Amino acid sequence: MRSSLCSSCVSGDSDCVHRRMMEAYPDDELDLYFEDEELDRYCGRRSCEYTDDEAGEFREVMMTMRPDEVGEWCRCLQLRCLEVPDQIKDELTLLLQ
Repeated sequence: MRSSLCSSCVSGDSDCVHRRMMEAYPDDELDLYFEDEELDRYCGRRSCEYTDDEAGEFREVMMTMRPDEVGEWCRCLQLRCLEVPDQIKDELTLLLQ
């Protein structure tokens, strides 16, 4: 597991949604694909750096999924070095519960 999953995580925070996703889907057990390659252009961008329109692109993809797919999608984003925009993290957390 990476030591820092995203810029918004606090080291040692056991309630971090991103950390739980990494633990739930180990790299060797994951073979996921979502038709969201348009988001790859944001690779390496920090979660706090998205505009509202850019965050809306993530929201649009997220809202087209079944609830049981959202966690796997988060994991897939992490493996691709895509941080979830801060603007949609509350919605994402609700969908993961």
